[in-house]
Amino acid sequence: MPKKYENDLDRILGRVIVDENDCWIWQGSKDNHGYGMVRGSYKGKQDKAHRVSYSMFVEQIPAGKSVCHTCDVRACVNPEHLWVGSAADNARDAAEKKRLSGNRKRLTPEQKAQLVTLRGTASKKELAETFGVSQGTIQRYWEAQDAK
Repeated sequence: MPKKYENDLDRILGRVIVDENDCWIWQGSKDNHGYGMVRGSYKGKQDKAHRVSYSMFVEQIPAGKSVCHTCDVRACVNPEHLWVGSAADNARDAAEKKRLSGNRKRLTPEQKAQLVTLRGTASKKELAETFGVSQGTIQRYWEAQDAK
């Protein structure tokens, strides 16, 4: 059976669509946060596509460093949109661009009481929109209730 891709370079370039902002939007599988994922031959493991792209087109990523996006598009693998920094650098960049509010909304005691009665009647997404919190906040509350 012939290989679909001759090498990792073809693997990356064969799975992107270039958008109007020159982002190379990953068309392969993605993780739950919207980052492209590459499985298979690259180092024999699964890795984030933007990290593989940076390693292939720019340089090896120093140990413990993050590959960050200047474009803030998680599915982008354009090496010209990627830079290496620490986790703190990435958080600072996110705060400067207003991607992190730093004020995560929490459930009020009244909302928590309502969630107990609403569980199973609506999706996490619907409940999160109703209460003005993230789906993760709903999930964490339910997990905490299940642990009691």
